[in-house]
Amino acid sequence: MISTPTTHLTPSTTTSAPPPSRPVTRVRPLAPGDLDATAAWQAAAGLDHRSALGHAFLRRWQLAQLGSPHAVALVAERAGGVCGVLLAVTDRAAHHDHLRREHGPALTAAGAAAALRRPRVVGRWLRHRSGPVVTAVTLLPTRGDAAARARGTGAPLGAPAAPPSAEVVEVDAVLVDPGARGTGVGRELLTALTELRTGAARAQALVPWGSGAEGFFSACGWVASPTRPSPSGGLVTPFSADLAA
Repeated sequence: MISTPTTHLTPSTTTSAPPPSRPVTRVRPLAPGDLDATAAWQAAAGLDHRSALGHAFLRRWQLAQLGSPHAVALVAERAGGVCGVLLAVTDRAAHHDHLRREHGPALTAAGAAAALRRPRVVGRWLRHRSGPVVTAVTLLPTRGDAAARARGTGAPLGAPAAPPSAEVVEVDAVLVDPGARGTGVGRELLTALTELRTGAARAQALVPWGSGAEGFFSACGWVASPTRPSPSGGLVTPFSADLAA
C-alpha cells in the first residue's frame, strides 16, 4: 500500500501596512501672525490685479479684512503651522465701505507704493477700472455696487452704508500651501465656511474659466452655473453651495 503524503496549507499571516492617516486639520479665524504666509500665497496665485501689487500690499489688505464685520477670513492649521486660507465677504458694498472708512489711507499708501514699483500694474488698472487711481487702489478688485463706487457713481465717502443683503457669501480666494495641496486642506476650508451661520442662504465662488479650479469645487460638492463674462475680463463659472441655516 502506497501512502500519499498530505500537504497542510496554513493561511498567510502577512498583513498589509495600514494607510497613512491624514494629519488633523484645525480651521480657525485668520490672525495677524498668519499674514506673512497667506499674503505670499495670494501673491503667488496671481488671482487678480490686486495680487500683482505684491506681498506688502496684500499683507496690509488682509490685515484690513480682519476687522471687517462683512468679511470672513479662515485659515487651516496642521501641526501648529498654517497651510491654507479662505477669504470671503458677506456683503461686498458694505465691506468696501468699511475698508474706505477704516483703512482707506493705509491701503491707498500701500497700493500707491506698490504701483510705483510696478508701472505695468497701473496700466492694467486703467484698462480694467475707471475712476481715480486712488479709489481703484482702495477698492480693487470691484464688482457690482462696488464697481459703481469706483466709477464715482456710488455714495460719497462717509455716507451710511446700505443695509447688508445677507443673501450670498462671495468667496474671493481659497489658497493652499504648495506642500499641502491635494491633502484635503481646501475641502476643509470650504466645509468650515458652509457650516458658519452668517445669515446668508448660500455661498458663491466665481471661478476663472479654464483655471483648473472647476474640478476642485465640483469635487467638494459645489454646483456649477453656466459660464459667463467677468466684469474684469475673461470668463468665469459660478459655483455655489448651501450654507448652514
